Amino acid sequence: MRDERIAKLRSFMEPGDCFLLSSAPSIYYFTGFNTYEGDALVLMPCEGKSVIVSDLRYKTQIEQEVDPALFDFLMKQPGQTYLESLVAETLPLRRIRVEDECLNMNQYLGIQRLWPNVEILPCSLLMLNIRSVKEAGEILLIKKAIEITEKALTETLSLIKVGMTEKDVAAEISYRQRKLGASADAFSLIVLSGERSALIHGEPGEKKIEAGNILQFDIGAVYKGYHSDLSRAVIVGGQPTSKQCEIYGFVRMIQKEMIEKIKPGVNFKELNLEHEELLKGAGFEVWHGLGHGVGLEIHEWPNVSMAEFTAEAGNVVTIEPGIYIPGWGGIRIEDMVLVTEDGYEVLTSFPKELLVLGV
Repeated sequence: MRDERIAKLRSFMEPGDCFLLSSAPSIYYFTGFNTYEGDALVLMPCEGKSVIVSDLRYKTQIEQEVDPALFDFLMKQPGQTYLESLVAETLPLRRIRVEDECLNMNQYLGIQRLWPNVEILPCSLLMLNIRSVKEAGEILLIKKAIEITEKALTETLSLIKVGMTEKDVAAEISYRQRKLGASADAFSLIVLSGERSALIHGEPGEKKIEAGNILQFDIGAVYKGYHSDLSRAVIVGGQPTSKQCEIYGFVRMIQKEMIEKIKPGVNFKELNLEHEELLKGAGFEVWHGLGHGVGLEIHEWPNVSMAEFTAEAGNVVTIEPGIYIPGWGGIRIEDMVLVTEDGYEVLTSFPKELLVLGV
């Protein structure tokens, strides 16, 4: 699998080219080393073995996770940076392709100093495009992350009652995700009630859930590096009002229309503009875009809202329209969708009826 990924990346190289991988997702994608930002660098020449450099803390982990037939392990020397330790391993180079979106200034200046006659070229967009087409194994891991999140939410819903705090509910979901096999939450979980549900990226607080409140979830898990992302809204301790039902139904309708248009060849930016026109036409403000790619990062390529990106089979994206009314609340419905050869597959399966809890 990883040898095929390396071969694909090398198909973009010319003699004298070298890729320098510095982001944790790219290092994991090509090597299998599950690192944090800054704990390793990978030098991938156009031919021959690639080199992964890290320090003694990660030697055993790298030996367990990285195929020695594909990568040589180079230990960082005392008093040297990772870049300085790599210099001796470098073949004659003409160009170094770097992940420009994550390369820090010290690394950039280090490359200029250590390879003064080498051209530095950006490659972040290329990396993102390669990773945007998910392999079958990646899709299985994403589905497992989704399964964990949906089970955790199902278990937590049975516990929710009037008087619980938002933080208590978020903690229950986080605990259950870990217990079900997640290595981490995919992001800081969003659990907001009442008028606070209009805070699109608000933090769960000490606010107690009141009867009749909207309770908005935006939650996700990480499983073996891959992320899930799910948003639902429920009503707690009272029957929904006509306004709650109306807005929930409208958001659900928009989401259904947008999902049904997904197929290879669709332009995501145009799809986002259609979603914006539906909101504006009904008199609502547009607070955020239609969605984003998901995989080794919670927000990755393609950006469904901004990029001139043509969908292709293997893309995994969220579709998450929302309506937010300050002083009243907000409702967002989010699902993860796989672009298939002839259309789409909705990967998330949590019910989309407006659930009423504690009545």
